[in-house]
Amino acid sequence: MRHPEQFDVLERHVLTELAEKGRVRAWSAGCSYGAEAFTLAAVCMSTVPKANVSITGVDIDPRMIEAAREGVFSAADARAVKPGLMDTWFTRRPDGRFEAKPALRALCRFEVGDLLRVQPRAAAYDLVMCRNTVIYFNDEVRDALHARLVTALRPGGYLVVGATERVSDPAGIGLAPTHPFTYRKI
Repeated sequence: MRHPEQFDVLERHVLTELAEKGRVRAWSAGCSYGAEAFTLAAVCMSTVPKANVSITGVDIDPRMIEAAREGVFSAADARAVKPGLMDTWFTRRPDGRFEAKPALRALCRFEVGDLLRVQPRAAAYDLVMCRNTVIYFNDEVRDALHARLVTALRPGGYLVVGATERVSDPAGIGLAPTHPFTYRKI
């Protein structure tokens, strides 16, 4: 993870609150090769182990989805993850890479999908993470995507964006900022 401080906020605040309802349904929108989804799974297993957790990763590139389904990451991918998480939830392979253990793999599923076209089910998720994805879009496309992502959140759910991204009109789409780059659906 390039921004482990966002996972610190998730650990300390968001996941604990969401898990009070007994479940955490998360969507990693623009999941690339799955590092974010598996990191979130490991954080959930460590922070809210009794919660029923499911994480869906979606990316437009079928090659990235295949890599995500493998659940194998380089040492460089693991460099910013807390060592305890890596030791507990990943197995170091002889080639030096890390493989997600079966308990993590059971929490994650991955699908090919175009975020600009997908129509998510309303209120299907407690947490939507769309980090480092909208930086490639113009303002109009970014704003439309954020509005669609908000429809996927249940009331009280959270949207997390990348540290270099912003939601241009949070209140206008039903969000309130709670922490840096983290918004709660009103």
